[in-house]
Amino acid sequence: MIAKPPGGNARSIQDILGGAFLVAIAALALFLVNHLPATGRVGFASGTAPRLFAYGLMALGAWILVAGIFKEGPGLGRFNWRGLATILGSVLVFAIGIRVVGLALIGVPMVMLASLADQHFKAEESLYFGIGMTAFCGLLFPTVLGQPIPLWPPFLDMTPGQPTAYIVYAIAAVMVLGMVLYVGRQLMQGRKGN
Repeated sequence: MIAKPPGGNARSIQDILGGAFLVAIAALALFLVNHLPATGRVGFASGTAPRLFAYGLMALGAWILVAGIFKEGPGLGRFNWRGLATILGSVLVFAIGIRVVGLALIGVPMVMLASLADQHFKAEESLYFGIGMTAFCGLLFPTVLGQPIPLWPPFLDMTPGQPTAYIVYAIAAVMVLGMVLYVGRQLMQGRKGN
Protein backbone atom coordinates (compact mmCIF):
# COMPACT_ATOMS: atom_id res chain seq x y z
CA MET A 1 0.00 0.00 0.00
CA ILE A 2 1.23 3.48 -0.84
CA ALA A 3 1.27 5.90 2.05
CA LYS A 4 -0.27 9.25 1.15
CA PRO A 5 1.45 12.38 2.44
CA PRO A 6 -0.68 14.49 4.76
CA GLY A 7 -2.82 17.06 2.96
CA GLY A 8 -2.38 15.75 -0.58
CA ASN A 9 -2.42 12.88 -3.03
CA ALA A 10 0.42 10.41 -3.24
CA ARG A 11 2.72 10.88 -6.21
CA SER A 12 5.39 8.63 -7.66
CA ILE A 13 8.45 10.13 -6.00
CA GLN A 14 10.71 7.54 -7.65
CA ASP A 15 9.55 8.58 -11.11
CA ILE A 16 9.76 12.30 -10.36
CA LEU A 17 13.32 12.11 -9.01
CA GLY A 18 14.40 9.55 -11.61
CA GLY A 19 13.05 11.67 -14.47
CA ALA A 20 14.68 14.82 -13.08
CA PHE A 21 17.98 12.94 -12.77
CA LEU A 22 17.80 11.78 -16.41
CA VAL A 23 17.07 15.34 -17.56
CA ALA A 24 20.07 16.59 -15.54
CA ILE A 25 22.37 13.93 -17.07
CA ALA A 26 21.17 14.86 -20.57
CA ALA A 27 21.76 18.56 -19.90
CA LEU A 28 25.27 17.79 -18.65
CA ALA A 29 25.95 15.67 -21.74
CA LEU A 30 24.79 18.46 -24.05
CA PHE A 31 27.07 20.89 -22.22
CA LEU A 32 30.07 18.55 -22.47
CA VAL A 33 29.69 17.87 -26.21
CA ASN A 34 29.04 21.50 -27.10
CA HIS A 35 32.54 21.85 -28.61
CA LEU A 36 32.13 18.82 -30.94
CA PRO A 37 30.94 19.41 -34.51
CA ALA A 38 27.31 18.51 -35.06
CA THR A 39 27.60 17.79 -38.79
CA GLY A 40 30.35 16.68 -41.13
CA ARG A 41 30.84 15.95 -44.82
CA VAL A 42 28.47 12.99 -44.72
CA GLY A 43 26.11 14.58 -42.20
CA PHE A 44 27.34 12.54 -39.23
CA ALA A 45 30.14 14.03 -37.13
CA SER A 46 31.65 13.19 -33.74
CA GLY A 47 29.07 15.33 -31.92
CA THR A 48 25.96 14.03 -33.72
CA ALA A 49 25.37 10.76 -31.85
CA PRO A 50 26.03 12.20 -28.36
CA ARG A 51 23.59 15.04 -29.06
CA LEU A 52 20.93 12.67 -30.41
CA PHE A 53 21.28 10.38 -27.39
CA ALA A 54 21.21 13.34 -25.00
CA TYR A 55 18.04 14.75 -26.57
CA GLY A 56 16.44 11.32 -26.45
CA LEU A 57 17.44 10.90 -22.80
CA MET A 58 16.10 14.36 -21.98
CA ALA A 59 12.75 13.57 -23.63
CA LEU A 60 12.53 10.24 -21.80
CA GLY A 61 13.41 11.88 -18.48
CA ALA A 62 10.80 14.60 -18.99
CA TRP A 63 8.19 11.97 -19.87
CA ILE A 64 8.96 9.95 -16.72
CA LEU A 65 8.97 13.09 -14.55
CA VAL A 66 5.59 14.32 -15.85
CA ALA A 67 4.08 10.84 -15.56
CA GLY A 68 5.32 10.66 -11.96
CA ILE A 69 3.50 13.88 -11.12
CA PHE A 70 0.16 12.58 -12.36
CA LYS A 71 0.20 9.03 -11.01
CA GLU A 72 0.49 7.36 -7.66
CA GLY A 73 3.58 5.33 -7.01
CA PRO A 74 6.04 4.06 -4.44
CA GLY A 75 8.25 6.17 -2.24
CA LEU A 76 12.01 6.14 -2.44
CA GLY A 77 12.78 3.00 -0.44
CA ARG A 78 16.31 1.65 -0.13
CA PHE A 79 19.04 2.73 -2.53
CA ASN A 80 21.04 0.05 -4.38
CA TRP A 81 24.64 1.09 -3.75
CA ARG A 82 26.01 -2.10 -5.30
CA GLY A 83 24.45 -1.26 -8.65
CA LEU A 84 25.76 2.30 -8.58
CA ALA A 85 29.28 1.19 -7.64
CA THR A 86 29.56 -1.55 -10.27
CA ILE A 87 28.11 0.47 -13.14
CA LEU A 88 30.16 3.56 -12.27
CA GLY A 89 33.18 1.30 -11.89
CA SER A 90 32.63 -0.17 -15.35
CA VAL A 91 32.43 3.32 -16.87
CA LEU A 92 35.71 4.24 -15.13
CA VAL A 93 37.37 1.02 -16.34
CA PHE A 94 36.31 1.89 -19.88
CA ALA A 95 37.45 5.52 -19.61
CA ILE A 96 40.87 4.58 -18.24
CA GLY A 97 41.48 1.49 -20.36
CA ILE A 98 40.16 2.41 -23.81
CA ARG A 99 43.33 4.25 -24.90
CA VAL A 100 45.70 1.87 -23.13
CA VAL A 101 44.37 -1.54 -24.23
CA GLY A 102 41.68 -0.71 -26.82
CA LEU A 103 38.02 -1.57 -27.17
CA ALA A 104 38.61 -5.22 -28.04
CA LEU A 105 40.29 -5.94 -24.71
CA ILE A 106 38.42 -3.56 -22.38
CA GLY A 107 34.88 -4.31 -23.61
CA VAL A 108 34.39 -7.70 -21.95
CA PRO A 109 35.70 -6.74 -18.47
CA MET A 110 33.60 -3.57 -18.61
CA VAL A 111 30.39 -5.51 -19.40
CA MET A 112 31.14 -8.14 -16.75
CA LEU A 113 31.74 -5.49 -14.09
CA ALA A 114 28.49 -3.72 -14.98
CA SER A 115 26.67 -7.08 -14.87
CA LEU A 116 27.60 -7.45 -11.20
CA ALA A 117 24.88 -4.86 -10.49
CA ASP A 118 22.32 -7.63 -11.05
CA GLN A 119 21.61 -9.73 -7.97
CA HIS A 120 21.23 -12.79 -10.22
CA PHE A 121 24.64 -12.38 -11.87
CA LYS A 122 25.73 -15.30 -14.05
CA ALA A 123 29.37 -15.14 -15.13
CA GLU A 124 29.01 -17.32 -18.23
CA GLU A 125 26.09 -15.32 -19.64
CA SER A 126 27.82 -12.05 -18.84
CA LEU A 127 31.02 -13.23 -20.55
CA TYR A 128 29.26 -14.15 -23.78
CA PHE A 129 27.16 -11.00 -23.75
CA GLY A 130 30.35 -8.97 -23.28
CA ILE A 131 32.00 -10.72 -26.23
CA GLY A 132 28.98 -10.09 -28.43
CA MET A 133 28.66 -6.43 -27.46
CA THR A 134 32.40 -5.84 -27.89
CA ALA A 135 32.35 -7.42 -31.36
CA PHE A 136 29.26 -5.37 -32.32
CA CYS A 137 30.75 -2.08 -31.04
CA GLY A 138 34.09 -2.91 -32.67
CA LEU A 139 32.35 -3.24 -36.02
CA LEU A 140 29.95 -0.33 -35.60
CA PHE A 141 32.02 2.55 -34.27
CA PRO A 142 35.49 2.33 -35.88
CA THR A 143 34.51 0.42 -39.03
CA VAL A 144 30.99 1.49 -40.05
CA LEU A 145 30.83 4.98 -38.51
CA GLY A 146 34.55 5.73 -38.83
CA GLN A 147 34.90 6.96 -35.23
CA PRO A 148 38.48 7.23 -33.89
CA ILE A 149 38.08 4.56 -31.20
CA PRO A 150 41.19 2.39 -30.75
CA LEU A 151 40.35 -1.28 -31.19
CA TRP A 152 43.66 -2.74 -30.07
CA PRO A 153 46.52 -1.69 -27.79
CA PRO A 154 49.00 0.68 -29.44
CA PHE A 155 51.89 -1.78 -28.97
CA LEU A 156 50.25 -4.38 -31.25
CA ASP A 157 51.17 -3.90 -34.88
CA MET A 158 47.86 -4.46 -36.64
CA THR A 159 49.25 -3.95 -40.13
CA PRO A 160 47.75 -6.66 -42.39
CA GLY A 161 50.27 -9.42 -42.91
CA GLN A 162 52.04 -8.94 -39.56
CA PRO A 163 52.10 -11.90 -37.13
CA THR A 164 50.49 -9.93 -34.30
CA ALA A 165 47.51 -9.09 -36.51
CA TYR A 166 46.93 -12.76 -37.28
CA ILE A 167 47.16 -13.73 -33.61
CA VAL A 168 44.68 -11.06 -32.51
CA TYR A 169 42.25 -11.90 -35.31
CA ALA A 170 42.46 -15.61 -34.41
CA ILE A 171 41.70 -14.86 -30.74
CA ALA A 172 38.75 -12.66 -31.74
CA ALA A 173 37.43 -15.40 -34.04
CA VAL A 174 37.67 -18.01 -31.28
CA MET A 175 35.81 -15.70 -28.87
CA VAL A 176 33.01 -15.06 -31.36
CA LEU A 177 32.77 -18.77 -32.18
CA GLY A 178 32.50 -19.56 -28.46
CA MET A 179 29.67 -17.06 -28.11
CA VAL A 180 27.82 -18.56 -31.09
CA LEU A 181 28.20 -22.06 -29.62
CA TYR A 182 26.92 -20.90 -26.25
CA VAL A 183 23.85 -19.24 -27.77
CA GLY A 184 23.19 -22.36 -29.86
CA ARG A 185 23.47 -24.56 -26.76
CA GLN A 186 21.06 -22.32 -24.85
CA LEU A 187 18.55 -22.46 -27.70
CA MET A 188 18.80 -26.27 -27.88
CA GLN A 189 18.27 -26.57 -24.11
CA GLY A 190 15.26 -24.26 -24.36
CA ARG A 191 13.70 -26.50 -27.03
CA LYS A 192 14.30 -29.61 -24.95
CA GLY A 193 12.64 -27.95 -21.95
CA ASN A 194 9.44 -27.22 -23.94
